[in-house]
Amino acid sequence: MKNIAIIHMEESTMNSVIGLIDNGVFLNHFVNLTELAESISIDSECNLKMSSRERWLTHGTICASIIKKYAPNSEIISICLKPKNNMTSVKQLIAAIDLLDKLEVKLINISVGTVGYNDLVELKGSIENASNNGCVLVASGDNHGLRAYPSYFESVIGVAQLNEKLVNLCGFTRHSSLITGINYLANGVHELKQLSGNNYITPNAASFSTCYMTACIFNLMSNQTLTEVPAVINVLNEITETE
Repeated sequence: MKNIAIIHMEESTMNSVIGLIDNGVFLNHFVNLTELAESISIDSECNLKMSSRERWLTHGTICASIIKKYAPNSEIISICLKPKNNMTSVKQLIAAIDLLDKLEVKLINISVGTVGYNDLVELKGSIENASNNGCVLVASGDNHGLRAYPSYFESVIGVAQLNEKLVNLCGFTRHSSLITGINYLANGVHELKQLSGNNYITPNAASFSTCYMTACIFNLMSNQTLTEVPAVINVLNEITETE
């Protein structure tokens, strides 16, 4: 990864920061999303640069607004994985995780993943390094119930969407699957206020469920000293029921 020294964050702010790995976060869309701690893009060659302030309503923008809705005191570092031929690579994801780890970000939301096997050894190594350094990683599972990475890894909190019938009854439930590695099912339907005055309602998707869980975990970590995935899971399990 090149240009790793592109930014410097004050150590005192790291506890309030969430790293969001997606396709970019852009402002001027949602009432609760007016600024970012940083906005960085990683191209197909894993080069870093400061992201432009575009105005597209991206998936990452929606995810950031969900996080801010439930964790308004959080600050977001957006890591945009720039596609090549409409595809991003596992190597870009690894570069993003390594960057946030070096910045000492303590909570990372990963909206992207893979169901393939290429580069999984390197990806797992990157995940474990970040986890060993006190970072809690929360990753989206596959919308169709397939095993996906990195949400399958033991050192990651894997999240998928709740059944539609349960969406209005609870925020999240415990889940245990040896096949997918998913730890929690969470609400993926969220109403977001747009600057236009309209309401934007998200579909019930795993990535939007993951953002909700990340916000819940941020709030827990703000009130307790939690720096490891097992500790976070223990606390979450105490406040929820098994599916």
